[in-house]
Amino acid sequence: MNQIIIKGNLTKDPELTYVGDNNTPKCAFTVAVKRKFSKEGKTDFIPCVSWQKTAEFVKNYFSKGKEILVSGRLELDSWKKDDGTWANRTNVVADNVEFCGSKSDSTGEDYHEVDDSDSGLPF
Repeated sequence: MNQIIIKGNLTKDPELTYVGDNNTPKCAFTVAVKRKFSKEGKTDFIPCVSWQKTAEFVKNYFSKGKEILVSGRLELDSWKKDDGTWANRTNVVADNVEFCGSKSDSTGEDYHEVDDSDSGLPF
């Protein structure tokens, strides 16, 4: 099983791009996670990526300094570069993200609620 959960703060504003022929939304962001048992107070900076609706959600509702809870999977990529050397990259692929802390943390902005009253649902 490949599952990872991290909680920390965004190091900068998330970057949304559109990739491929279908212009699929992709959001890249980095989460600063303090090591729980580190006497020196060390922090790990974990690169994350989210796709489609999750990517748009992260871009729209998170910004530098905001606390975030990310669950997903660890993805290890390696490829051969043009010069013949190998390159490696490790990302957390975020399948789910959640708010942490209070509504006013970092920016003082309130979160927006979605009004689904016109959705036609019977409840």
